[in-house]
Amino acid sequence: MFRIENGENRIDLIGDGTPSLVISGHRENFNAHSFEVVSFYVRVDLDGKKQWLLIPITNSKSKEWDEKFNLFVGGGADCLLNDYRLLVPSGDEPTTLLIAKRANGDFVERAPVTFSYYTLVHQTDIEPGNIPYAFDLSRVSTSKANYCDVDEAMRTELGLGNP
Repeated sequence: MFRIENGENRIDLIGDGTPSLVISGHRENFNAHSFEVVSFYVRVDLDGKKQWLLIPITNSKSKEWDEKFNLFVGGGADCLLNDYRLLVPSGDEPTTLLIAKRANGDFVERAPVTFSYYTLVHQTDIEPGNIPYAFDLSRVSTSKANYCDVDEAMRTELGLGNP
């Protein structure tokens, strides 16, 4: 699990020794509801030159076009409604992006948390419309208890503390 700091973060997401780029930017609005936006990039050799490719967050099983280009992290002063953990294994397992989200509503209400697991996949078929790399939805689960803060849910139910 990696801690993503504000700004540029270099992490080997695809396991080939090449640092990928994770950018985290803060959106300040001078109240308790500021938030972070995170995007993921991989550097590859494409048509003989090095290029940064955006790694979208997708759901290939959806009948609708479902592709996000960044991740939103935020909440209120009392509770975090959306957060994530980037799980980068040291072996042959792919990188996993875990997104925890509590239903919006009252910022201090307790509600179930949805855990969505996205596996980093590499599409090798080069055809129009294919995405070379994507975090694709692999499974979804719901917390057993209700929580105000999604970080508390990840810590209690998944054993994942703050990175």
